Amino acid sequence: MKFKNPLGKVDTASARKKITGALSGIRPFTLWVLALLLVFALSGVIVIFARRGKTPDFESPPQAQPQASQPEAPLVFMHPLLPPAQYAFPDDYRLFRPRRDRWTREEAQEWFTSPDGPMLEQLHEANTRIIDTLLEAAP
Repeated sequence: MKFKNPLGKVDTASARKKITGALSGIRPFTLWVLALLLVFALSGVIVIFARRGKTPDFESPPQAQPQASQPEAPLVFMHPLLPPAQYAFPDDYRLFRPRRDRWTREEAQEWFTSPDGPMLEQLHEANTRIIDTLLEAAP
């Protein structure tokens, strides 16, 4: 039995001219990106269909069986409960204080710590690093 080509005689030269004419306005980078996306899409389809017939390598966990409602037994402790050991803070130690927009002179004397030598050196080094980072970016 002889089959007829439903398209008839295909002119490959004219088809090639049409394809190259359509692609001539597109940048090469865009063509590479489209080709890469096409390869990823085809790979994904192949992987999905290849994994469809396989069974997973692990066994699924057994489903929890609903238990019949039984009256719960009261909780009985064998030993008395002990509270956890906590660190005892000194009386003058404050974990937090209320935040205010302005301080009184007494509060400023209580809370403000004037910087000493090591603190000033640490601040100077941090500022120097920031300035160096900014100047490296300058032309």
